Amino acid sequence: MLEAGRVVQEGTAADLAARPGSRFVGDLIGLDHFEGACSSGTVRIGDAELVVSSPLAGEVLVSVHPRAVALFPARPEGSPRNVWQAPVLGVEPIGDRVRVRLGGPLEVVAEVTPAAVRDLGLVPGAEPWVAIKATELAVSPR
Repeated sequence: MLEAGRVVQEGTAADLAARPGSRFVGDLIGLDHFEGACSSGTVRIGDAELVVSSPLAGEVLVSVHPRAVALFPARPEGSPRNVWQAPVLGVEPIGDRVRVRLGGPLEVVAEVTPAAVRDLGLVPGAEPWVAIKATELAVSPR
């Protein structure tokens, strides 16, 4: 992967998607990503925190594919460790799926079906619950 004429990461497309080494790579692949400090399975990103399944400590880059970001009409129960309510900032149809841009403590994009958009009432200003399992978050040293 080249950024500004220099190699910033090497690997297959699958390697880059699984562990993007920079914000530039994450943006190009279309992942949600955050920079923060990891300690004891928690990454602090500004005023927010994400529970991760990584033993890393120190400065990290956390990424998640928008398909792994689940949306609910009410607070979900179960195994997801990362749950919060977020306002819908935008809705963008792309082929057979829809990218929903969410605000809140961590701005993320979720990819859902058109039926989910309709059933959950995902329009700008709506406030669905967001859930991401810790195992869906890829963590790499920064």
